Amino acid sequence: MKVLVSRCGFSISMKTYALHFPVVEVQNTFYEPPPDATLEKWRALTPPSLEYIIKVWQLVTHVAKSPTYRRMKRPLGGGRGACTVSVGPVMPAPTSSCGP
Repeated sequence: MKVLVSRCGFSISMKTYALHFPVVEVQNTFYEPPPDATLEKWRALTPPSLEYIIKVWQLVTHVAKSPTYRRMKRPLGGGRGACTVSVGPVMPAPTSSCGP
């Protein structure tokens, strides 16, 4: 089994981080999916080998009355396109897709 070690977020410059770690966890995606421009910027500032572990958006993991919804910057609605959630062998579950 291959184990990758990372930190949550970039505490140093993205380029420097990528020299020391092969993967980074992005936690703020739990509260709000980032704009496409942000994702493109992250990819442009790091080598193609850096893997991103994106925390699943709260709409997938929590009920609508969860207090975490108060942190959303945009109201729900107006579809964001398709997303795929796949759970690995540690937690067997069916693969599901969602869209607008």
